[in-house]
Amino acid sequence: MQFINYIYDFKEGLSYMKTEKGLMIKTIYFCITMFASGGSQMLILPYFKNHPEHFINIGINVVMLYTIVTGFGVLGRLVGGSFIINSSIQQKEICNCNICIHSCDIFKWK
Repeated sequence: MQFINYIYDFKEGLSYMKTEKGLMIKTIYFCITMFASGGSQMLILPYFKNHPEHFINIGINVVMLYTIVTGFGVLGRLVGGSFIINSSIQQKEICNCNICIHSCDIFKWK
């Protein structure tokens, strides 16, 4: 019975998104970028492990360095997101900032 309720709710959500074009575009965008990001994230750790000579001057284990680098990525998103939410920036500027951030995500300019 719960699966039938899930299907009903899912169809209701899809019909709502058809009426809200902005929400639909944002959802499609995030769906595509999450799949693409998941694929690229699978390659980052093996890169660190297979090329330790690139990081020999740092003096940290490459797995620890990977953890630190990805942690700073999360921290940057957290600080940037909280700044945008808590600031008095105009809505148009927030939209432009989001476009820039997501463009950087697509091309991995972090």
